Amino acid sequence: MENLQKTIEQLKKLDLQTTHVNNIIALFMSVGVTENINLSLGVNSIILRARPNKDCPRFTDTQELSIKPARYNTDFQRASTPRKTMFYGVYMSQPSQNELDIMRTTAAYETIPEIRLPNNPYSGKLTLGYWTNHEPLNLIAIMHKKQYTEINPYSMEVFHAYREHLANGDKNLMQKSIAFYDFLADEFSKKDIRGNYDYKISALFSEAASRNSVDGIIYPSVRLGGMSFNVALNELAIKKLKLDSVEEATVQQEGNNVSISINAFTKCNNQSTFKLEDVPGKQ
Repeated sequence: MENLQKTIEQLKKLDLQTTHVNNIIALFMSVGVTENINLSLGVNSIILRARPNKDCPRFTDTQELSIKPARYNTDFQRASTPRKTMFYGVYMSQPSQNELDIMRTTAAYETIPEIRLPNNPYSGKLTLGYWTNHEPLNLIAIMHKKQYTEINPYSMEVFHAYREHLANGDKNLMQKSIAFYDFLADEFSKKDIRGNYDYKISALFSEAASRNSVDGIIYPSVRLGGMSFNVALNELAIKKLKLDSVEEATVQQEGNNVSISINAFTKCNNQSTFKLEDVPGKQ
């Protein structure tokens, strides 16, 4: 446990702008065995992936709403590295209409930097793709941030189940696992990002964890204070997904109020292309 604390302190003190990825990986390797929170998303779970219509009046191709092509994946992000692209989306368990609204809002804040700025007038189009899985998705969950378990019942449920599981095993492994994942939870919930290099630790962990039978990572959304979850899936996991429906929305910010109104919609039926139909009165 003492060695782990030293490793965590070393990771915290790194100058991430200059530290080579191999040095971070070496520190990860020194941690040794820990117990993950393994979480399975059942068939027909909804994952919402959004894309702003910056250079496209209206999307028509399913691939435009899928994983970022590797040639465009050049930076570290919260759960992906430049050498391994990931499919990012928003998830909530058994979403009601209110939770679907929260998912849309999360997707907007995650993909439109302009609305994260207070009192910054904004108006733009956002396309929302609703994906479902036809096979279970096996994920590692980062649910250790205490403030998020107090906000979201699902986070609390998953974390408590994890603690109960650990309590039945080796005490030292329990303490070690909780300490390491507490540290990772802080990395996944960073708000003050100076540059993409600040994502190196969470990104490299995600890259290492999303292998073999693990499809990806799930973690609370920082942008919405843990009310919803982000999912990052590896390229192989995309084969388990299909695009069910698409919405086109107008996102507006006036003062500190953000509104999202749906302009167009279509069902996709797992086709390679789709055609959005305008909602009457919203053109």
